Parts: sequence; structure tokens; C-alpha cells
Amino acid sequence: MAWEILRVGRVTGFDWSAKGALSGLDPYLAWLDETGPNRHLPLRNYQGCLPVALEAPDAAIVHGLDACDVITLPQAYKDEMLRHPREGHFCCTALIKPSADVLSNLKQGKVKIDLGLPQLIPGEDEEAPVTRSRTRAPELPVGLTRSEVVIGIIDDGCAFAHDEFCYRGSDGTRRTRVEWLWDQGEAAPSSSRLWHTPSAFGYGREASNDRLDALMAEAAEVGAAALEDVAYARAQHHLPHDRASHGVAVMGLAAGRNNFFTSTSDTDAAAGAQIVFVQLPRAAVDDTSAGWLSVHVQDALAYIFEKAGKRPVVVNLSFGGQAGPHDGSSVLERAIDRMLEIPNRAVVVAAGNGREMGCHANLPLAGHGAAASLVWGLEPDDPSDSFLELRVQRKKDGKPVPVEVRVTPFGQHAGSNWVKPGAGRVWRLDGEPLSAVFNSSQDEEGNDPLVLVCAAPSVAQPFEPSRPPVPYGPWTIEVRTIGPEPVTVDAWIERDDSPFGRRRLRQSRFQGPSTSVKGTLSSIATGFKTIVVGGCLLSDGSMASYSASGPTRNHPPREGVTLAAPSGRTLKQDTIEVLGPRTGTRAFLDGTSMAAPLATRQVAEILAARKKPMTAEQIRRALIDLTREAPAGTDVNAVGAGLLVPRT
Repeated sequence: MAWEILRVGRVTGFDWSAKGALSGLDPYLAWLDETGPNRHLPLRNYQGCLPVALEAPDAAIVHGLDACDVITLPQAYKDEMLRHPREGHFCCTALIKPSADVLSNLKQGKVKIDLGLPQLIPGEDEEAPVTRSRTRAPELPVGLTRSEVVIGIIDDGCAFAHDEFCYRGSDGTRRTRVEWLWDQGEAAPSSSRLWHTPSAFGYGREASNDRLDALMAEAAEVGAAALEDVAYARAQHHLPHDRASHGVAVMGLAAGRNNFFTSTSDTDAAAGAQIVFVQLPRAAVDDTSAGWLSVHVQDALAYIFEKAGKRPVVVNLSFGGQAGPHDGSSVLERAIDRMLEIPNRAVVVAAGNGREMGCHANLPLAGHGAAASLVWGLEPDDPSDSFLELRVQRKKDGKPVPVEVRVTPFGQHAGSNWVKPGAGRVWRLDGEPLSAVFNSSQDEEGNDPLVLVCAAPSVAQPFEPSRPPVPYGPWTIEVRTIGPEPVTVDAWIERDDSPFGRRRLRQSRFQGPSTSVKGTLSSIATGFKTIVVGGCLLSDGSMASYSASGPTRNHPPREGVTLAAPSGRTLKQDTIEVLGPRTGTRAFLDGTSMAAPLATRQVAEILAARKKPMTAEQIRRALIDLTREAPAGTDVNAVGAGLLVPRT
């Protein structure tokens, strides 16, 4: 087995061995070009193209690329150019043909791209139990004290027929507060009366509240007891009755009739809000590496803001990865910040659960060839690719500090040799890539200096029977400076744990003293305008042990977390009670995913009570004003401004 130079890509035909090839392009695309498309969702799901998120210097460049058929731009972003013409960088998603010419054109236009193609992850369900509630569900309210505020939910599992999100109209019929439901992962049947393809994006299927109401009216003819099951079955909407649902739990905390903070059926703004729910593609949700978020979440946000129109809106996002630049400069974070330039908009993001996962390490290096090493522990029987990102600090003048990297897999006497800036190496066996190093640490085009290390699955896949598994165990990653300048290198292992309700993935981790609990925020929790929520215990305000922490990589660094909200009740009962997938059922879940929607609910109240338009910063400050001080000694990088808990 040898480490070889990069070659012409299997998918795009782009020559990655050419000088400067890695500069300005997503190295994850280079890995896809090495491995081929078999371990990803089929390209036919994306019209034979690659889904990407784009950031261009200005909208005119994107318009020109679309006009020349270099990219296919969703109608939503074409409309955005007309509705909100602004100078400066422009963010959107697009489909690009997998060709070398297209990549060359994007490089020429200095367009930054993020590949948004999910991995195809085999797995199986694990137990996510639900129980019957102790108390009888209250009767559906007649009529709705309608709030002007729209609550957007981007998640997995929408209970549009659940009592918590329904009311009775003046004619006695059941009606849902889910104003729009966009399922990104399923196509709309041409004969369907319920589902239609959203014209602004051209994929997935959407249903409006009037069509959902009609569906529930038909289901009611079967009998009230079976209404929810029948409605979901007829809609071909996947929401099992006997398993807890991440999306339903988030939906209930953010917008249900029962207010967590008062433990009563409430009449707050959230209880009367209209809901726009975006169901993420279920196949993508299984890929917790979350590279696909840059496309599907950006589209989801654009969809929610378009449906909300001029109404105030708050969006909950309880998803995220581990890797990324961690300074607010990722394509998705920049896109979110741009969307939040419009008043009366807020996006609430879960901080992440990676504090103790061992996925962040910090390496301070002296100059003049100083070197240090990390130990990357790969797990056996991992069916997904594993990724490690090395982010290199820039000089004070903004120029990159080049480093070189050597990778030695477990059990191998020789490694990759030192991979210099601008170069890449691939470890192949019988032509099949097992690992690769892509070194973009001397990118002069303003992109984040990055070294990406990739490892193929450590178990054979049914759709790739000829590919040998990579050796699992401790891999050695060595980093060495080239110039005289000292440099700090941050390393993140991308998230690779099992998604909610599934099992099989195996999270790799750092081993050794360089591992840090600092800088562990989710990949999309370091933006400048988002509200980032950590998790604490309701009983004493102490931080949940898993709740991720800042600071960010900015200079000077930022705390990252805005505030903390309950994600558990006590040390002994470290979960909170949430809605089950059917009326009268409940589940007990934890994690910052549950803390974020509690903040979302409070933001809805703030927006409903506003006297004039509010900027994202004003909304954030108003939310902070509701917090109380954290216990003495609490890490400010984990708790932010304080605790969003009931005042006693």
C-alpha cells in the first residue's frame, strides 16, 4: 500500500494534481472525486448534479454563472436578488454539473463552495420509548388566539395532527397550526391532492394548512381515536406512534400549547403561533457528519422566511456537526447572518453536545520546523467515512501560516511522508482509496487555511464489496511548521455518532493530552447573529456535562454561547419531559437540542410584544435580559450571559 499523488477525479474529471487545484475548492469534493459516489445519496436525487452551497463576492457573479448554465439556481434565490438587492457577498445553494469546466469557472469567479451531498449510512432503529401521559390531554380549544409570530422548525418529525398543534374552527372541524410543511426528502406524486413540489426550490414536497385540514377531516371519518394514525398513513408521512421523535419534541417545546416554564396550557405567543416546518431528508439525517446542512438548512431557512413574509419569525435549529472553521466564516453561518440582516428575524441554534466527546484538540507550535503530533482513534465496524480537520491560525497581517502534515495509519510502519501546502496524497490499495490528506494551509485567496484528513469506513459495505476496510485503532497525525512563525493549530474530528433513534455509527476521538473541552461548539453555532443555547439542569443551574463550550477562533475570540436553558431537571433525572408522537404520549429526552426550543419560545414572546422592528442583536439582548446569573464558577464560554430558567 502506497501514498500516491492526487489524480483526475472519478466524478468531476477535475485534475486535483494540478498546481493550485486545492485552492478555493472544498476538499470534501476532492475526497468524493477519489472515492466515487457509491457511499453517498444517488446523484439522481439531485437531477444528476452535485448540491452545493455557494458564497460569491457579489450577486452579479451568481447571476452570470446561472445565465451561462454553470450552475442551476433555485428560483427562491433569483427572487431574493430582486427583492433584497444588496452589495457585498451573496449566499445561496445551487446544483452544479460534475465537470472540470464547472469547477474551473467557480474558481475563476472566486466562488466559495460547500459540498452538500449526504453520505449513505446503513443502520437500524434503536429503542426510543414513549409512554402514556399521566394526565388526560385537554380538549381541543375552540378557535385560536392567533399570534402574529411565525415559528419555524427545521428538524425530523412533524406532528401536524397532534392536539398540541391543532384547534377547532368555528364549524367544529379540526385545524392545524402547521401553516406549511415542506418535506425535502420525498417527491410529490403528480396525482396527489395533498402534496405539491415547491416551485421556489424544485425538489421535495409541500403541503399547506388547508390541505392538511382537509386530510384530517377525511381521517376523522374513520374515528377520532385513530385520526392521527390514519392522517399520517394517508399522507405517507413517516411518524411512528411507538417511538420518540426528535422533531416532535422540539416542536412541542417551542410551539406546543403546554409551556415548559409554567407547566400549564398557556396563552403565550408560541401557543398561538403559526408553524412552518421543514422536514430534513431522512436519509441525510442519518449522516451526522452534517456536511449536507449547508445546502438543506440554507434552503429551509429561505423557505421559512419566504412563507413568513413580513411577519416576525423565529426559527429553531437543533442540528449541527463538530468540524468547521469555528469563527463564523462557514458558508452556512455567513448565509444565516445575511438573512438576519432583515428586522424581526431570529435563528436559535443548539450549542451541541460535544464538550466531552474528545473531538477537539489544540496544538501550539513554535516556528522553524517545530512539530507536534495527535493520536486519532478510529473505531471498529464504523460504516461511514471519518474526517479530521486541522485549522491553522493566520498571521496578524491575515496571511496564512503554512504547515505540512504526515499521517500514519495504525499498524503501518510508514506514513504519507510530509504533505506540503497545496498538495494532497491518497493511500490506495488495489486502486481503492483508504485515506487521504488534502493540505490547503497556504490558501492565498482568503479561504480558511485547512488540512483535511479522510478515512474510509472500517467495515465493508454491501454496496462496495471490493473495498477493504481501513485499519482501526490509533492513527498518528503529525503537524510541522515550515516558516519561522509560531502558530496555533486547532483540530476537530467531524461528528460521526449515531443519530437520534438509530444505531451503528462509531465516533472516532482524539487520545492524549492535547484534547480540549474548549472550542467544542457545533459547526453552525459560531455565527455573529444567531442565538446559541447551551444546556443546564433546572434544579440548580449547573451546566450539563455534555453541553458544548466556546470560545470561537475569532481574534479576539468570542464566548460563542449566548445563554443556557434547561436540558435536564436534576443530576438524577437528567432529561426533560417532551411530547410523544401522538396525543397523550410523552418521552424523556436530553441534549442542547431540547434547550434551544425553550429559548425559541421566549423569542416568540419578545417578537409578539415588540413596539417597533427589532434587529437580530436587539432580539438577542432582549432574550439575555430574561436570564439570571449562573452559579459561581460556571465557565462563561459554556453558559454565556446566564440561565434562561423560571425566576423563583
